[in-house]
Amino acid sequence: MKKQPNLDFPSALNPKKRRDFKGLYIKLTINSIPQCFRWIKPGQFIMGSPETESWKNKDENQHKVTLSKGFWMADTACTQQLW
Repeated sequence: MKKQPNLDFPSALNPKKRRDFKGLYIKLTINSIPQCFRWIKPGQFIMGSPETESWKNKDENQHKVTLSKGFWMADTACTQQLW
């Protein structure tokens, strides 16, 4: 049986998990400032620039990345107000 990922957020925040066309997300309000977090599921992807990219730097080689655990990530940069 496949183990289900732990999608829990700190219980004190008690967010409602929702889903849209981009996937699973939660919205939190922290000190009256709204912030949305997206679930990043485990898996593999290729990171880095392809050889054909004209503005590629020498240290941007493509390589496979494996995420062994999922995590929540804010879907926008942290604002000065939130900081």
